Amino acid sequence: MRMEQKALNALEKFGLSEKEAKIYLSCLELGTSPAYDISIKADLPRTLTYDILDRLMELKLVQLIYQEKKKFFRAAAPSTFDEILKEKKQAIGGVMDVLKRLQLENPERRKPHVHLFEGKEGIKTIYEDVLKSNIKEYIAIGGSGIGKKILPYFQANFYQRKAKLKINLKLIFRDTKEARERAKVLAGYGYVEVRFIPKNYVTPISVYAYGDKTAILMWSHISPLAFRIDSKHITEGFQSYIRALWDQGKK
Repeated sequence: MRMEQKALNALEKFGLSEKEAKIYLSCLELGTSPAYDISIKADLPRTLTYDILDRLMELKLVQLIYQEKKKFFRAAAPSTFDEILKEKKQAIGGVMDVLKRLQLENPERRKPHVHLFEGKEGIKTIYEDVLKSNIKEYIAIGGSGIGKKILPYFQANFYQRKAKLKINLKLIFRDTKEARERAKVLAGYGYVEVRFIPKNYVTPISVYAYGDKTAILMWSHISPLAFRIDSKHITEGFQSYIRALWDQGKK
């Protein structure tokens, strides 16, 4: 297998699409270049190349540079991938400590079933599971607000179907202008209550406690992840914690 193909495979495993990986590698090999040269190198249409470059800039994997009023693009250093992984590890670290503590509280329940879901399809699986869980209400902590950007159409469809099933959601957001605007949108679907906690509570993680399950969603443009813990005991622990935040939250 050629080195370039190995690199493509590795980037796809990281979470990039095949075309995104091609564009990134083309930028890396060419150095600072216009979109036209990048499209030729990647063997992709120029209009599609522009769309993918915009996407990679959102992920901080490509930089836009102006030279003599013309647009040029440059790949971010490969070490950027290490930084992304480090951010994910830090984000999940605190939650893992909570899980371990809850697990040790009851010796008879030390073996909950834990499932890992990767990518956008994995996140969708969690949402679909909420709808299939035969519940009347669940409680959640919203994350960084990028979920609606990663799955805009799917999330809208989810809230519509949730309302038809009359499943109520008590949702906690950070008290920011963007969050309050989002809350108004969600309220329009029905069966959504929102409270706000201080905006210094910052996390890229969302926590959904529903039925006997707890889902922890790590939002990322590159490779979103979700853990689902099937355990009544652990879910009760998360529900107690989230309800305490709910009681302290503001409308």
